[in-house]
Amino acid sequence: MVDWSTVGLAALISLMVLLRILRHLKDVYVAEAAKRSEGRGIVAERAELITIPWSHFNELARWCLQYSGADFDERGYGPPFHVPLMGAIRGDDFLHDSSVAAAPNSPPALRAKRRRTATPLFIRSDGEVLPDSWSIAASTGLPAICESLKKVFDEELGPRVRQMTYYYGGLPAEVRAGWAEDGYVGPLHGLATLLYRLVLRRVVYRNICRGLDVTAESAAAAEAACEEIFADVAAVLQRQKFLSGPRVGVADFAFAALVKTIVNPDVSTFEDGPVELREEWRITADLSMARHPGELARIIDKFRAMPAGKHALEIYRRYRKQQAKVGRK
Repeated sequence: MVDWSTVGLAALISLMVLLRILRHLKDVYVAEAAKRSEGRGIVAERAELITIPWSHFNELARWCLQYSGADFDERGYGPPFHVPLMGAIRGDDFLHDSSVAAAPNSPPALRAKRRRTATPLFIRSDGEVLPDSWSIAASTGLPAICESLKKVFDEELGPRVRQMTYYYGGLPAEVRAGWAEDGYVGPLHGLATLLYRLVLRRVVYRNICRGLDVTAESAAAAEAACEEIFADVAAVLQRQKFLSGPRVGVADFAFAALVKTIVNPDVSTFEDGPVELREEWRITADLSMARHPGELARIIDKFRAMPAGKHALEIYRRYRKQQAKVGRK
């Protein structure tokens, strides 16, 4: 028999903890907004990359910055706790221009909303704001990606891989456990993580699936779409050594980063390794934590065996080097 008094007490305690966390976060975000903005100006004592750490679009930005030797701090947040901060910093002045965290063919209103809250965002030490993965990558001076390939990667490949990843893999482990580590929960980290495990994880996953159209049908369609893109990438690689031309560049790092969850690179094979890759970047996934481990393993084996998949793995093995000092806030 259910002891409703115990259930009620547990619910009350959870609500009190959540309110305390939200109050703490509100104070932090207000202070952050005041620190960041004065009129339209942005102030940064040191270059900062703000991310959802395991995101493949965020990995693209991080990789290009690190490989080019940029010196910056990374601050990682788990959804939905990135939303107020990104909204406070972006406002109407620094909207996300591409790689928007929405499903293909999603309503314009949803895409407009996501432009205010999507990650990554890079704040240079001089205050310049780079609002998305592609502008960050372009700023590094690496060989550029052509517009046609960028469009396919941004509008098709990235979102389709995301649909497969969330359907077959579910939420990555660090969302379940370590989402607050680099954020602003501070002394409430333990309570916040417990509350997340008990309540918020299911809510977050349900909202992600709704916003990104993550279903069995969309995952199957995404698999077919990615097969075609992999074939097109392989055709480019028959004509030239790298997607970026004669030298490795943004296109190669972008492709490898965006497909990392369906080829699952092994960090132990990286040259100059092991690189100091933070665990929450989730470059090598633990399939035992997946929602559908058998299906995810099938997906990984399939795309690894394709010529484009082999190229992505080789790019990770040879070029995923951390040349910059990456700090924590």
